[in-house]
Amino acid sequence: MLRAGMQVECIFQFQFRKFEDEILPEKGEIYTIGEIVVLPEGTGLRLVEIVNPPHNYCYGRSECCFASTAFSPVVSTDISIFKPMLTDEHIGERV
Repeated sequence: MLRAGMQVECIFQFQFRKFEDEILPEKGEIYTIGEIVVLPEGTGLRLVEIVNPPHNYCYGRSECCFASTAFSPVVSTDISIFKPMLTDEHIGERV
C-alpha cells in the first residue's frame, strides 16, 4: 500500500506532457511520495522531488500528478542481523 513519505521507483517511461513546462518522472529513478491524489480515473502521485506549476485540468486547477501504477515501492532490506554470523566465533556453530 502506498503512503506519503514512501520511496518508489519509476517503472514507466513517461513521454506525454499535457503542458510544455511539466517535468516528468524518469524510468529507473527513485522518488518520494509527497501526496496521494484520488481521481475518477485512478490514483495519482505527487512527488517531493518534482514540483510542477498548477494548470487547469478537468478536475480543477492543480499541480499534475502521475499514475500510481507507474511506480513500484522501494523495498529496503536490513541485513545487519546477519552480520554477527560472519564473525569467526560463529563459524562451525549449529543452531
